[in-house]
Amino acid sequence: MPEPTATPSEEPELTDLGGFSGDRSLSAYCQSLGFADAVPTQGLDGPAEGNWRCWTDEANNQPINFGAACGWAYAGSVRAASPSGRAYGWRCYG
Repeated sequence: MPEPTATPSEEPELTDLGGFSGDRSLSAYCQSLGFADAVPTQGLDGPAEGNWRCWTDEANNQPINFGAACGWAYAGSVRAASPSGRAYGWRCYG
């Protein structure tokens, strides 16, 4: 009897779940963590990566972890977060 062989599993294609707006806004995410708002520290025309922080004041702020923010916005079904170059260009994929 032949030995069973493993079939290589293919990763399913990622689905674009969307970005951040309305109830899924970055402000709502930061507020869920106890901060006042989300702010782009390099302006809206700045880069997507390294630009956003959850913010209350100079002493109470932190960079946004977009993997965690996508998981919050899309109920944990997220496998990736990706910037598209602009501050508002973040997308979540699952």
